[in-house]
Amino acid sequence: MILVIDVGNTNTVFGVYDGKKLLNHWRMETSKGKTSDEYGMFMVSFLAMRRLISARLKR
Repeated sequence: MILVIDVGNTNTVFGVYDGKKLLNHWRMETSKGKTSDEYGMFMVSFLAMRRLISARLKR
């Protein structure tokens, strides 16, 4: 599995792929006020909610 991130001016989109198959994706507002910890908690929460274990992602 691989985690992909698209940071845009309005939204940041996170996706998880298994090969060419998109397993899930999430969107949140891009904000200068958000810290890296906030983005990290968002990703960990959604990965856990969908039972996608972060240890299975390629580094």
